[in-house]
Amino acid sequence: MSKKKLIMDINANSLSMTGYLRPTLFVVNRLSRTIS
Repeated sequence: MSKKKLIMDINANSLSMTGYLRPTLFVVNRLSRTIS
């Protein structure tokens, strides 16, 4: 049970990380295109 909860926590964390990183990557791509 604790192992299942740990996996669920990892899944939730990875989802929030991608949700946070996706806009950041978009902005970085935009900036790099503007610079070059």
